[in-house]
Amino acid sequence: MLKNKPIIKSILTIALITLLIGCDQPRVDAQQNLLASLENLKNSLEPQKQKTFAQAISPIYRYQEEFGNVRLFEASLHGQTADEIIALAPIIEQNLQRSLKTKQRMKENPIVARPKIKRMTAPKKASKLFGTTQAIFSFDEKPKIQFLFQNYSQQTVSKIYFESSIKEQGHRRNWTRTLFEYQIAEGVAPRKQKQIEFFPEKESGGWWRAPRDATLILTVKIYRADDATGKGIDK
Repeated sequence: MLKNKPIIKSILTIALITLLIGCDQPRVDAQQNLLASLENLKNSLEPQKQKTFAQAISPIYRYQEEFGNVRLFEASLHGQTADEIIALAPIIEQNLQRSLKTKQRMKENPIVARPKIKRMTAPKKASKLFGTTQAIFSFDEKPKIQFLFQNYSQQTVSKIYFESSIKEQGHRRNWTRTLFEYQIAEGVAPRKQKQIEFFPEKESGGWWRAPRDATLILTVKIYRADDATGKGIDK
């Protein structure tokens, strides 16, 4: 047992040095200014690594040019080291391209946001991290769903999953109920809110067959939201 003490001591010493080195690495502070923090982090690197790092974060600057902000990346990059951000480069690029496609789709058809639709199997449990108010359903030429999405979480939301249903006033049974996935191109920052508005397509079923002369009550429940990396937000 005594013979192993020097070995154990050496292992602990190496582990402590590694931990201290990791703690000393500069990290992104997105709570102040993400772009400025990224520049400071890049300038602290060796010239060769600066090039790799610059390539990894270049989609963020493109996003800034297209959308006027970088909220979509703040939560996922806060506290990250240069090596961690370089490893996230494919995800950063993927989120930029996804946002650009959504923007282009909205530009080509500014009225219809095309959400993914799933058939309902069972009611979903609403998440306490997100909320909705001012839910309104209307039907002029097309059925229209709109509501105010509220992000109570500590991360920027890039995609929401929600259950939406309508029923006639005075009736207990839903006219229709559907699960939607909705990509938010510019993201919703922590403790912020955003107006969501779209027109369900005909394949969504009951929304297009809803009676126009009846008073219909819209209910919306957010049961999940993803951050910029596509990971579900749980705090």
